This record gives sequence, structure tokens and C-alpha cells, in this order.
Amino acid sequence: QCPLYTYNDTQRTEAVADCSACPPGHFCNKTGIVKFKYHKCSPGHYCLLRAKFEIDCPSGTFRKDPGAALLADCGPCTPGHYCLPGTVEPIACGKGE
Repeated sequence: QCPLYTYNDTQRTEAVADCSACPPGHFCNKTGIVKFKYHKCSPGHYCLLRAKFEIDCPSGTFRKDPGAALLADCGPCTPGHYCLPGTVEPIACGKGE
């Protein structure tokens, strides 16, 4: 069984040496993962190679879709809205804000 942050999609192998690092854009936070593609990084976050945690898209940015691999995958907040760390949908500013 593969340890945390890794996966193994090869059948009939149980050696840890056969495990691969979870690729960027994915979060393999369980042991024994076979298909990393089902473990995408959550919306509002991005995940680097062998991510040990999901990184929030920073203030002023957002990410609607899962699977971001880089900070650059977080887009700028929409004008007339604000985005806190980890924002999935920009939040509309009130009048005068």
C-alpha cells in the first residue's frame, strides 16, 4: 500500500518503491491511492508536487475549478468583488465598498 502523498496505478504490485509522487494539481492525502485523477486539489486552492496540504489561492484571487497546480492557476478577483484566501466564487462588494 502506498504511503501518504503517493499513488500506484500499477496492478499486482505492493512495493512502496513502485509508488509515485502525487502530481501537481492533485492532493493524495490518503494511503493506498490507485487513481490520483480522483484526488484533485480543491477549488480555491492549488497543490504542488507531492502536496502535504492544499495551498489557498491568496487574497485578491480565486479558483472555481478543482485541479490547480500553480499559484498562476488562481485568477484575479473580478472588479466590483473581493476575494479572501481560498475563495471559490468572488464576493460582491456592497454599495460604497
